[in-house]
Amino acid sequence: PWIQQTLMRHAYVRGNNQGIFFAFGGIVVSIALGKHWPYGSDFLEPFRIALDQTMKSYFASDGGTYEGMGYATGSLQQALAGYALYARYRDVPLESIVPDVAVRSVDYITAMLSTKSPLGSVIKHSDGGREGICVTQGSLGLLARLSDDPAVPALLAGVKNHVRPNYSP
Repeated sequence: PWIQQTLMRHAYVRGNNQGIFFAFGGIVVSIALGKHWPYGSDFLEPFRIALDQTMKSYFASDGGTYEGMGYATGSLQQALAGYALYARYRDVPLESIVPDVAVRSVDYITAMLSTKSPLGSVIKHSDGGREGICVTQGSLGLLARLSDDPAVPALLAGVKNHVRPNYSP
């Protein structure tokens, strides 16, 4: 109820990455309830709509954001995970529900990567990029499925070989 209330009451939440995380939580809860109660998933569709709205307002039309890569790829990872869960539950192709702006984020991600180690480190800007922090594997894995850009699977393969568990700079 708190997630639902926040998304209904506070319009600004759908304009930033918080809305992605709130909508993701609502999708997870709706699916869990839908597996056990006859009307448990009644709010699944409004949460997917909230996710769509937030994706289209948080990401610029070219796939970039006004925040750093940590925020951008972390938000993208949650959004893609939410879409993947929704698609599986509704038995629809993932490609049919993910907004185009998510796929266009490939250009932003590849433009912001630096040439220094470890692979996947990003150019520091704003407050979402720190030295040594890697692009999230979760966002890259689903993005590789959605995009035909060869940079994504290559980056994913390289990042998987360089990310250490519990890495903190």
